[in-house]
Order: sequence, then C-alpha cells, then structure tokens
Amino acid sequence: MFNTVNSILQQLEDPKGLLKGVKIFVKRDDLIDNLVSGNKWRKLKYNLLEAKRRKNTQLLTFGGAYSNHLVATAKACALADIPAIGIVRGDELNSQSNQTLQMCTEYGMTLKFIPRAEYTLRNDKMYIDQLHDEYPNTFIVPEGGANFFGMIGCQEIWSELPDVNFSKVYVSAGTGTTASGLIAGLPIGVRLQVISALKGDFMYSTVKERLMYSFFDEELVEEKLSQVDFHDDNLFGGYAKATESLLDFMEWVNVEFNLPLDKVYTAKTFYHLVQQINAGEILEGEHVLFIHTGGLQGN
Repeated sequence: MFNTVNSILQQLEDPKGLLKGVKIFVKRDDLIDNLVSGNKWRKLKYNLLEAKRRKNTQLLTFGGAYSNHLVATAKACALADIPAIGIVRGDELNSQSNQTLQMCTEYGMTLKFIPRAEYTLRNDKMYIDQLHDEYPNTFIVPEGGANFFGMIGCQEIWSELPDVNFSKVYVSAGTGTTASGLIAGLPIGVRLQVISALKGDFMYSTVKERLMYSFFDEELVEEKLSQVDFHDDNLFGGYAKATESLLDFMEWVNVEFNLPLDKVYTAKTFYHLVQQINAGEILEGEHVLFIHTGGLQGN
C-alpha cells in the first residue's frame, strides 16, 4: 500500500539559463498518489500501521473545509480497510459543502462538523480524552499528521535519494512535521531551508519541541538545528492566501520547468529558492534539492 516508487527525482531542465547554472533536483512526492500525495502519504503511513498494530477499530483526525489531510486520510483509511472519522472546523458546513468534503464522504469518512471555538481545543488533552470516551478504541491522529509517527514517515525521504552532494534542501512547513523528519536524518554538510506557510517565528520552537520528544538530547537537537534555516517572510498575504504575483510565478514555473506547484505551500517555497539564486546566495554548479510536498488537490 505505501509504495513511493512514483516519487521520482526530477532534475529541472533549464535551456534558457533562468536558474543561472544552479542544478535543481525535485523530489516529486506529489506523484506518489493523486490524493494521498507528498508528505500526507508519509505522515499517515506509520499512523495507520500503528492503528493496525493496536487493533483500533477506527481512526479519527482533524481538518478544515479544504483540508488535503482529510481527503488523504479518507482515501488511505479506505485502502487500509479502517473506518475514518473527520472532525471538521465549522458547524455551518456539511458533507456537500465543497468538493474536498464530498470526496471525504465518497471514500467512506464520517464527518463531524464542530464550531470553530471548539476546534481550537483539538490539541488539548482533556478534549482528546473526551473524544476517546465518545469514540472508544479509536486511534487519534493530530491535524496534518503532526506527531512522532508522521515525523518518522517523512524521515524516510532520505533513504530514497541517490548519492548526490546537495548543498541545500528546501521544504515547505505547516505543522513542522516534515521538517522535523528531515532534520532527524539530515546529512552532515547539508543546509535545510524550512519555509513556513504561517505567520510568526514559532516554527523553530515547534520543530525543536518535536525533536526533543524523539531524541531526549538537547545537545544533539541543537547540533541538528544548527544546519537549518527557518524562513517566514514569503507569505504573499498570509496562510492559504495568494497574490497575483504568486499566481503568475506559479504559471511561470509550470511553463518553464514543467513543475506544478500549489499556492499554499510549495509555490512560496520555490519562490524563496529562486530569490536566493537571483541574490547570488546559491552559486553556479551547486546541487540543490527541492522537496515537493504535494498539496495539489483542491489547489
């Protein structure tokens, strides 16, 4: 089920010299599956395996009305033959409110719509305990698959890469789970560029906290984080927002390099990469890796 063979490593062709001699390779996780693509697939893999190991009778998770994570979970659970429950932000919605929610229903996910105020409690221990009481023998996955099992799933990206000397690796961040997994296995000498899709400088502390849960060694975690640069300055209006200039950039990338991007995450990350090339921060001949984390469903 969890086959990632479709995630090819694509070197961008640049006959016009638009990338100034920088060799960009793209890990095409968006091609893993049409819905359970990119980091969604990786973050769900070990959550589903753990649910099976514990013999849970169903899996529950959280998401907004246009959540790629909800659709991915619905399909992955259908493939794994485990019932899925989606807690959706917004009690004014229903299963037919948009295509994303319709697909969740088509894959057999039971949707529960709750008020936005209640949704803010989704990470609160007492609220999670209440859900366990309401849904006995249920494996609960945080929004976006943001837990230890999601992190180790993302760490496996390194094992699929050839022996190429990448100087920098670029990845988008929402919950920080994919970045945490990459940092956990980050090779010495490689700098990881984490581009946050959210406002605020909290991504560093979020990632550090998740790594501490795994390593219990602050010195080791600090050593790994010394190879990472966090950026939150390419928001184009904020989370899930896009300006005309960003949409134009997405079209340019698709036309020139045959690389589809999504406006929430990957377009902003690739924009940052191109900015650094134009600023001379990446030099001609350097090998750079861009991890395409998917997100094209509903884009």
